[in-house]
Amino acid sequence: MTEIYNLATGKAANIIRCLSVFKELYLDLLELAHDLKSAKKAQKKEAINTLMCGTSMVKDKSNDASSSIRLL
Repeated sequence: MTEIYNLATGKAANIIRCLSVFKELYLDLLELAHDLKSAKKAQKKEAINTLMCGTSMVKDKSNDASSSIRLL
């Protein structure tokens, strides 16, 4: 029983970490999107590339959290 409890609490901690990272990435993406509105044309291309990279990172973290929830 203790092993199951330890496994469950470990998985829960992992989910919380994933969601925390997801929240931070999401807030960074919102800030970047806001900055993109006022950027110059050359800056927009760089910002879009960064935004796409960040979106990919959010998707990866979201998948990690979903996997952890399924395993729990």
